[in-house]
Amino acid sequence: MAFVRRSIALSDGWEFKAQGDSAPASAKEWIAAQPIPSTVHQDLLAIKAIPDPFLAKNEEQVQWIGEQVWTYRTKFTTPEAARRASDLEKHLVFQGLDTYATVWLNGKPILRSENMFVTHRVDVSNVLLNDDEPNLLEVTFENAEQKGDEEVAKHPDHIWGTFNSGEGRLATRKAQYHYGWDWGPKLMTCGLWRPVYLELFQSRISDLSSQVTLSPNCQEASVQVVLEVDGKANYASIELEYQGSTVASQLVQIDSSRVATTTIAVKQPKLWWPHTFGEQHMYNLKATIYTSENDKTIHDTTTRRIGLRKIELIQHPFSDQDGTSFYFKVNDIPIFAAGSNWIPGDSFLPRIGPSRYQKWVSAAKESNQVAVRVWGGGIYEPDSFYDACDEHGILVWQDFMFACGMFPACKSFLEKIEVEVRDNLRKLRHHPCIALWCGNNEDYVIPLLSSIEYDAEDKDPDSILKSPFPARYTYEHLLPKICKELVPDTPYWPGSPFGGSMCNSQTDGDIHQWHVWHLEKFPYQDFPRLSGRFVSEFGMQAMPSLRTAQQFFPADDQLQDGRDYVEDEFVQYHNKCGGGAETLHKYCEDNLPLDKHSLSRYIYCTQLLQSETVATAFRSWRRLWRGKDEEFCGGALIWQLNDCYPVTSWSLIDSNLRPKMSFWAMKRENKPVTAGLQRVNNHGNTHLEVWAVNTMLQDITVDVKVRAWNVAGGKAIWSHKLHESLKLPSNQSLELGVVDPNVVGIKSSQGYKDIVFAVDLAEKIHAGEKSLDHSINFHEPLKEVPFVRPTELIVKVVSAQGQSFVEMKSPCALKGVLLEVTGPDSVADEVKWEDNGFDVLPDEAVRVKVTGLRSGDEDKLKVSWLGGEWQTPESTPIKPSL
Repeated sequence: MAFVRRSIALSDGWEFKAQGDSAPASAKEWIAAQPIPSTVHQDLLAIKAIPDPFLAKNEEQVQWIGEQVWTYRTKFTTPEAARRASDLEKHLVFQGLDTYATVWLNGKPILRSENMFVTHRVDVSNVLLNDDEPNLLEVTFENAEQKGDEEVAKHPDHIWGTFNSGEGRLATRKAQYHYGWDWGPKLMTCGLWRPVYLELFQSRISDLSSQVTLSPNCQEASVQVVLEVDGKANYASIELEYQGSTVASQLVQIDSSRVATTTIAVKQPKLWWPHTFGEQHMYNLKATIYTSENDKTIHDTTTRRIGLRKIELIQHPFSDQDGTSFYFKVNDIPIFAAGSNWIPGDSFLPRIGPSRYQKWVSAAKESNQVAVRVWGGGIYEPDSFYDACDEHGILVWQDFMFACGMFPACKSFLEKIEVEVRDNLRKLRHHPCIALWCGNNEDYVIPLLSSIEYDAEDKDPDSILKSPFPARYTYEHLLPKICKELVPDTPYWPGSPFGGSMCNSQTDGDIHQWHVWHLEKFPYQDFPRLSGRFVSEFGMQAMPSLRTAQQFFPADDQLQDGRDYVEDEFVQYHNKCGGGAETLHKYCEDNLPLDKHSLSRYIYCTQLLQSETVATAFRSWRRLWRGKDEEFCGGALIWQLNDCYPVTSWSLIDSNLRPKMSFWAMKRENKPVTAGLQRVNNHGNTHLEVWAVNTMLQDITVDVKVRAWNVAGGKAIWSHKLHESLKLPSNQSLELGVVDPNVVGIKSSQGYKDIVFAVDLAEKIHAGEKSLDHSINFHEPLKEVPFVRPTELIVKVVSAQGQSFVEMKSPCALKGVLLEVTGPDSVADEVKWEDNGFDVLPDEAVRVKVTGLRSGDEDKLKVSWLGGEWQTPESTPIKPSL
């Protein structure tokens, strides 16, 4: 009689203790643990044995945890079915052990793990007790930092170069950011960080994979299916379903190597698209295995959600520029990949569940991002992350887990890597969102900056392994070989950055653009000249929201005005970039009228700075997406989308999912249709360059108008229709012309510092015009602009047709208007803005959609802008008109 595969979670009843001289006595006794998955820090937090390491300087008080050996144990009874049936396989499955772990079952060692990133499966049929006595399962975790240092000492001839956190991490297959990074704390945790279960089966599906091929016109799809089986089953049913209906069903035989293959043809397939281009159609690929053709008793069933799509990385030479393109095609459509980099969402990974992943990915989509890069110093994320990207139409650039170091390439290390890579490719390859597998993050930069010489043209594997940079063997031979075998329909790229005569070339491959912030600390206004074929990292720091920044400080800190928040010890402690607080202050001081003696105003200044940086970069680089054979920049990924704890960093959204002003700048600059205007100084004469970007798949007809006002007086001084009924071609930018203010009669005694310009795009429709976008341009640096305080503001909340809006009007131009809600966090976090951090032109009403407010809620609002703020009539001399 067939037995259906059964999994029994071993999540409850665990206890733990420390083994180490430096551990407190209370930690050396058995303590009840949280349900698995968990980490030792979470378990200690749950019983209040440690302070929250995210708050103030508590990180310092928990460093002893990573120095201990920790043992976890639980007891479980062998299931009755396993005792009765002699032909059942009995496996213990550990989906994640962090990191150096030894497992005992009933006193017998059954597993030794040295890799956080792999799933372990152990046959325990001969170790399980076959009676009512409970089985004893124990897992011991060793000090990962010490074990890594010991491994380094075994290889004295290897060059262990690194940017971050010591050499030992390079020898350890543990999430690199646990060692501390320039945006995160050092919290060397350990534990059973992914589920553990006992699996019983006669036969099971060990892998179900598919490779999709689309016809040249994308009107037919071929789905090649491979099924791998353990155990007795000899036949399998393969079904492809779409929205509950069966598209195809086949019965196939499992061969002697325990593999079954088949191909399913799909006519008129429903394609998976990035959200900017179409729907995210998903199919269910279902496999069910049986004993024989006649005996349809089920042994096991597995389902994969797949998407039918084609992903290509296009690199072609240009006729009039050096180098080659670097952009993605999805289903034969070129795409400008605007997006961000993803780091792990928490220092303690089991705390991130599917709902939180959904919120992060949804936020990326809301801000008009179409791609995220999973950075190589974190983890291969769980299915719930990629599920969210599949559902929301977000492309994923997936790094392998190597970051900022000269990793070894000795035999034992390469063997670990091959197991890790195969395991994770098999787990994740069905997700249509994954657009690229990439060898590493910045590992090619280390020898460049460290003057380590090697012959980049020498591709011979043996020579590479003997060179000063042996990890090239991993990135240029081992990984592409495995990817070609397991994910042949997804592009592979050796590293990020990588390309051309050097790893960070502006004309080939992808580039990390850190001449702004790091290196020479160029002004962010230089981004137009600092482009690349694909900019996979760039950024500017900003503090998190005030509500999150309060976690920087002790609970009893009054955070009074008057203290220097640049020099503040807690602000500096929660900026993990060396010299980061000083660098951020420099950029703020160079660009803005800075108030560093009020925490809320200093936060506002840093966020406005970051917002302007993000806007400048995307506005400039999308301009270079000029159409067929002129894709001079194929995408840009801001560093970074998210945070893992409360910190000043480059993120668009802080660790509590509170957007910074740059989040909305990202959203505005990556709308399907945008306008661009840039001041260019030509031999002392200012002129305006005007352009537009249309990333939709259809042409649109627009009117283009350029206008000007006096900043201080608010007087409109010039308006000109630059184009009427102009066609903006699909999926590219278009130069719209140059305006010389002096020629058209705009006078200024201050070199146009006192003038604000705007370009407006309005679509021609049958009933008239529809505003598509406008771009407002002030002189930079902004601290030189003669802003004035408005004498009166119109700020009101109105409701119409079940929706709420904040309406605002000012007699003078305002820069960086930020709308916030006062009151408890639980109230403020429920308020969602359609736009924020925007500019206001004189006497032109702005209407912003908001959820969580209703008509009459003006008393809950705080309005900030560059140089001022308004909250209540009592708090400011500005008169509100409500």
